[in-house]
Amino acid sequence: MYNELNSYLNDTVEDLTVCMFLWFYNSLNRVKRELLSRSDTMIVYDNLASPGTM
Repeated sequence: MYNELNSYLNDTVEDLTVCMFLWFYNSLNRVKRELLSRSDTMIVYDNLASPGTM
């Protein structure tokens, strides 16, 4: 009984971790897209991405 519960909890925690990671990743991408969609931040982003062109 204890082992079944333990493995169930482990699986649940793993699923939650994966969900959190995917949510976090998607949020980052959304923020990046919003930043890139504004032309003035696009220039700043380009400069940060390639310091040689500053």
